[in-house]
Amino acid sequence: MEQLRAELQRRAASIPAPKLLQRMGYPKPREAAIQRLQTVLADPDLGLTSGGFDFRYGSRAFLCALCEALGMAEDDYLPAIDARQQWLREEREAFKPYLFIDTGFRRSDRPVTAIFILALCEPKRRLTFPKGFWRRPWHEQIEVARRRVCQFMAQTGGDVKIWGTAQRFLFFYTEDAAIVIDPSGRVLGDWHGGVPNRASMQVGHKEITAQLPAADTNNQ
Repeated sequence: MEQLRAELQRRAASIPAPKLLQRMGYPKPREAAIQRLQTVLADPDLGLTSGGFDFRYGSRAFLCALCEALGMAEDDYLPAIDARQQWLREEREAFKPYLFIDTGFRRSDRPVTAIFILALCEPKRRLTFPKGFWRRPWHEQIEVARRRVCQFMAQTGGDVKIWGTAQRFLFFYTEDAAIVIDPSGRVLGDWHGGVPNRASMQVGHKEITAQLPAADTNNQ
């Protein structure tokens, strides 16, 4: 995809944006269309994840129209677009591994703390990984997870604020299966079941998930 983006940027550099947009079917390009064009050309995914629609083109159609307006043959751009969309679809649907910091917390530890506060702080018990991490070989995932544990302990001493001190880490690779890692980074065994003592809120029968970021994401 990066090769396609570089080629589009090269070809578009010598054409004024309004003229290029006219080639794409915009009779009188407005500022919004010019901004969209610039955003797409600067985006590593060429706008495929934006979900944009301006009553003329959706994200894929806009990109294809841009390629055609720049004189590219379908064989030169469709395979790259199809491959990237497949990659993005897999990324969207795949389970994303993460580390759960288990402090042995019980609701009775903080009986006066409102449940919605605990639910809002729930993401702080998770250490996440970069996009595409789940695609890495299993042994690499475990090794990176072990290093993340050691890094977290070195930086924080295991302190998870409202939740207490880390006693162990659960590397979840599915919704209900994990590898247990101790604070020194040593693998102890398997864990079967969901996240222990998870704090959540429900309105009616719908669970409300906090939108706070996880503890951090390491770009390993």
